[in-house]
Amino acid sequence: QSDSKLEELLEKEFKNENIENLKSILNDPNNNNIILNIINKQDNDGDYLLLRATIMNNIEIVKLLIDYAIEKNITLKINEKNNDGEYPLLWATTKNNIEIVKLLIDYANKYDIVLKINEQNKWGNYPLLQATDKDNIEIVKLLVDYSIEKNIPLEINEKNKMQNYPLFWATYRDNIEIVKLLIDYANKSNITLKINEQNYNGNYPLLLAIYKNNIEIVKLLIDYANKNSIVLKINEQSDDEDYPLFWATYKNNIEIIKLLIDYSNKNNIILKINEQNNDGNYPLLIATDKDNIEMVKLLIDYAIEKNITLEINEQNQMKNYPLFWATYRDNIEIVKLLIDYANKSNITLKINEQNYNGNYPLLLAIYKDNIEIVKLLIDYANKNNITLEINAQNNDEDYPLFWTTYRDNIEIVKLLIDYANKSNITLKINEQNYNGNYPLLLAIYRDNVEIVKLLIDYANKNSIVLKINEQNNDREYPLHWATEMNNIEILNY
Repeated sequence: QSDSKLEELLEKEFKNENIENLKSILNDPNNNNIILNIINKQDNDGDYLLLRATIMNNIEIVKLLIDYAIEKNITLKINEKNNDGEYPLLWATTKNNIEIVKLLIDYANKYDIVLKINEQNKWGNYPLLQATDKDNIEIVKLLVDYSIEKNIPLEINEKNKMQNYPLFWATYRDNIEIVKLLIDYANKSNITLKINEQNYNGNYPLLLAIYKNNIEIVKLLIDYANKNSIVLKINEQSDDEDYPLFWATYKNNIEIIKLLIDYSNKNNIILKINEQNNDGNYPLLIATDKDNIEMVKLLIDYAIEKNITLEINEQNQMKNYPLFWATYRDNIEIVKLLIDYANKSNITLKINEQNYNGNYPLLLAIYKDNIEIVKLLIDYANKNNITLEINAQNNDEDYPLFWTTYRDNIEIVKLLIDYANKSNITLKINEQNYNGNYPLLLAIYRDNVEIVKLLIDYANKNSIVLKINEQNNDREYPLHWATEMNNIEILNY
């Protein structure tokens, strides 16, 4: 065959990854001279057969080319870069193929070739960076061992175009063994690791370790910083405005919070505790959402100790705020903590604001059937001259009197009526929610004569015509439920 035809045939079988046909072409003695000219030839993109085989992640073709080169005593190109700066070892690590990495190292050793292990491609990527990105500790070990054996200082700090670097990827991949390997290599090689550098979206190792909720990596980073006189970044925010204390609270990890507080105290750093991220969330808000009273206490104590006015009223994008979450989580101790802190700090708590679906503390407290929180809210409103919201409806058209009749709680019904009377507010007692239910219907459904009497009495005293015939979405109405319950007293009343 002519050179061009054989090259076309080889190209076709190569693209099709047809191993048997490739073997036939390579083993045909008539093709030897032509193959010798082709095997290391680089095309217009700078690619050559071995490089392409690693790009294809085809170990059989890699073996075939290496075996052929050994048999014919050809020195195979294994370090040349293409136009994008890529080379076989880089692609082998990018493809996460440890067997190809081993083949390349073995071939290089056999022919006394020193492999390129630090060269970056046009995107700034290099083998160790790719190995950490791929979370492959075996390849990382191979590269470290190879660099030590060949006395090559391994690049462990270089960033790619996205500003990522090995320690960044090791923490992002949550791989403590790779983190330890990098620290150990850096120590033995007298290299200071980059531990504070931020990537293109502002993330950095400590922030990532906390995001991954990995306290062991957090400890390693703090220990490394201390031993190397590095002031660790503990307040820097990412492009999403996230920061270490934020993630520690979000991950509900009290031990990491304590580590951050301890480190900040020892290094005379004031922790960010009020900053909101892009979703409007901040540590205290998250701690109340997580229903973690110990965390709430830690944040309050830290704020008092550092003379910081703690943010206790800010709403996130969903319009949630600390008191909202404390009532939603049904946690009276956190409610008390917030009220106590607000009083001592001369802050007026938001107690009426509605979130994105229209809920608010009093409505939530009644939904949770928690009379103690209801009393706390009423007491706080009275002491701070706030008119408590007792009629607002949420997106489902639910409102306080609706929920307390549904919960069958006569004491809360009495509290609402008493508060309404003292505050000169007329209670909503007839409004129907999204499925058509309303207080009188619910009270009869619960077979609660006392609540029925209270509602009728309240309506009479306030000149309200009580709904007694309205049907809900299931076509149920007061007389229907009274007869279903066989409650003669309600029927007669």
